[in-house]
Amino acid sequence: MRSITQARARGERAAQSLLDRYPNLKVPIPIKEIAIAEGCKVTAMPLDDELSGMAFVKDDRKIIVYNSAHHSNRQRFTIAHELGHHTMHRLSGVHVDKGILRRDLTSAAGIDSKEIEANAFAATVLMPSSLIAAYTLGGIDLENDRLVSNLARTFGVSATALTNRILNLSSL
Repeated sequence: MRSITQARARGERAAQSLLDRYPNLKVPIPIKEIAIAEGCKVTAMPLDDELSGMAFVKDDRKIIVYNSAHHSNRQRFTIAHELGHHTMHRLSGVHVDKGILRRDLTSAAGIDSKEIEANAFAATVLMPSSLIAAYTLGGIDLENDRLVSNLARTFGVSATALTNRILNLSSL
C-alpha cells in the first residue's frame, strides 16, 4: 500500500506524462477526445445515480463508461479518472467507481491508493498546473465564490475540484 503522498505523486506524474504528449491544450481540456486518442472507447449510459463510471477491457479494447445523468463537470472528471485507471493500473474485470455508496472502511479513510492515484491523475489532466498558474497569475482568493465559480467553469470542473487542486498545488 502506497502512502497518500506517494499515490498522489504517481497519479500526477502519469497525468503529466499524458499532458506532455498533447502540448498545445487549451481549457477546458478535451478529455473525451484525449481518452479516444489514447485508445479508449468512451460511452455515456444512464446509470444509477451513485454510479459515476467504470473502466474495463473487452476484446483487448479499453472501455470507459460514464453516467449520462450526471452533471457535465462530473462526467468529465469521471472520464479522466477512468482514463487514469487505464493508464496506471492493469485492469482485470470491470472496475466500477461508485460515488455515494462507495463507503467501505478503505475508501472512507481515503487510503485506497488506486483511487487516490486516479483522482490525482484526473485533477492534473483537467487542471494542469501550468494552466492553473496562467489563469491565477496574481493568486486567487478561494473565499471569492464568484471568482472560483467562473474559473471552475473555464476549466469545465466543479468549484470544489478546482479549490482542491489549487490547495494541493499550494502545498507542494
